[in-house]
Amino acid sequence: MAPGGFIDWLVEAWAWLRHAATPSALARRHIVTPTPVDFPIDPQLEGEDLAEDYFLFVREHAGLMDWPLWVLPEGEDAQPQEGFPIPYDPSLLDNPCALVWRFARGSAYYVVQTAAPPPPMDEDERLVDATAIYLGFGLFPTTVMLRSHRRGPFVVCESCPALSEPELLTALALYGILGEIPDRTIEAHLTPRARSVYRAAVKGLLRHHAWGLARLRGLMPPPRGPYR
Repeated sequence: MAPGGFIDWLVEAWAWLRHAATPSALARRHIVTPTPVDFPIDPQLEGEDLAEDYFLFVREHAGLMDWPLWVLPEGEDAQPQEGFPIPYDPSLLDNPCALVWRFARGSAYYVVQTAAPPPPMDEDERLVDATAIYLGFGLFPTTVMLRSHRRGPFVVCESCPALSEPELLTALALYGILGEIPDRTIEAHLTPRARSVYRAAVKGLLRHHAWGLARLRGLMPPPRGPYR
């Protein structure tokens, strides 16, 4: 499990988000899954149209449909347009989990940048990761890391998360507990090794971090259903 210092940092980050971010970005508390249920993509789409279809669902799940966000393939000149561009590598169209995570992180970046007051911690990539998980996309970064690791230990992957795998799984466990999401719903999308780390994180949070859970439970909307 991730060290207690990370959990303290994560509780502070999410408590700040709840107070500082635009409410619409934090209104929905559910776990987004890498399945056709959450991403009923049109199979006829290709290229930029396909990317925009994925991004449409990312915005919907994140509660950001009213935000002026738009996607931009890397290497292309951006046309003058109001709002916030989110660049992406077109090669990620062959790796939907990485593409969704890229869009989720890009959206989270603007949530962090527009929140007020500014965060009490550094506005680094780790805070962007934590925000993307808070928006419901915690199942995607572990898949991205797994695929990247299989390609080799020295692969540079811009879509890879800044948080370590134990930290990601701890954040996912915290999100699951707060949202009262059944463990089986999350574990169904994890590898056996990640599932073991996730279970240990859930157990550790429930046993040793009741204060943090109580604090965040008082800040988050009511859960959608029974937990466990």
